[in-house]
Amino acid sequence: MYLVQLPPPVHGVSLINQQVCRSKILNEDLRKSILEIRFSKSFDQIRKFSGKKLLIFFSLFFRLFIRLVSHRPDYVYFSMMPFGKGFLRDFPLVLLIKTFRSRLILHLHNCGIHRHAGKTSMKMFFRFAYSNIDIIHLSGSMIAKEFIGLGLKKTRFHVVPNGIDLKGSDEHRTRGEGKNITLLFLSNLMTEKGVFLAVEAFKSLVKNSKDLFLTIAGAPYNKNENRLKKILESDEILRSRVKYFGPVLGEMKYRLFTQADIFVFPSYFREECFPLVLLEAMAAGLPVVASSVGAVDKIIKHEENGFLIRPGDKKELITRLEELVKDKDLRERMGYKSLQLYREKYTSAKFEENMLEIFNEIIFSKS
Repeated sequence: MYLVQLPPPVHGVSLINQQVCRSKILNEDLRKSILEIRFSKSFDQIRKFSGKKLLIFFSLFFRLFIRLVSHRPDYVYFSMMPFGKGFLRDFPLVLLIKTFRSRLILHLHNCGIHRHAGKTSMKMFFRFAYSNIDIIHLSGSMIAKEFIGLGLKKTRFHVVPNGIDLKGSDEHRTRGEGKNITLLFLSNLMTEKGVFLAVEAFKSLVKNSKDLFLTIAGAPYNKNENRLKKILESDEILRSRVKYFGPVLGEMKYRLFTQADIFVFPSYFREECFPLVLLEAMAAGLPVVASSVGAVDKIIKHEENGFLIRPGDKKELITRLEELVKDKDLRERMGYKSLQLYREKYTSAKFEENMLEIFNEIIFSKS
């Protein structure tokens, strides 16, 4: 049984869940059922408490109970929130699943357990939730960092990097035409994702380059969309050189990637782990300038397919972007390396192949 968040809202976890649930090679020999989790209809509702969400939780708990009683699934695949308020919300679901002795597979997409494990009470909750189960995580280094000191028993860890395809057609590919150079920032508009840092860096760079442009796309979050629009409208240079598209999907997203020259992702979000948007940028053959947070250093190889910078370091961000803006050969070389790494490691097919190997390992293991 899949106990998962599915789009909408569209974000990394819901997209990966959708891929797992729909995969033919993963599910062809399984009798599957899906119990969907949906506390939010839009990205702007995520991480906000409401009475309606509480009612949704009680309904979900009851439906899970009925499903466990009536179907008795051998395995439950659950993409729970690994820490914080989300973890406390999801913990009763874990408790219920373990009570019915279904084998629990947790697929974790966020990092931050280690920041909360110092509290004795939380360590007890973590120890119960994460012991005697299978945990799929995005990198071995994150596993070592997240679960150290918890004293887990009979936990089986598996590593599967994310994989994704950039959907679209080649008819809109325009990179390399003319002298203009376009930077692209694509993520939700959380401040910590670095959208305002990207604008500040661009404002410094554009003073010395008449051919530089910035494209921004992403789902609104809190009041940051209005804040961004005010910043762009209040500055004549930004008004003429920066385009904001809001949330984009499908063909429109593909166009933005293939019309860009450099991808910029200066996130300093503490929970950043393995951003799918970096894989999309690599699939589009873009050099990337990104903050070294989470497992980003496993995706972006410094000075090979892009540059890694210290989180929040505007000066370093400007320096690295300037290198790429001034050197077309460097952009093309790093962009080619991005595409090469993507094809080797991060396609949807490779992800499903790795997940199938883990599923088989779990199902046919003797434990």
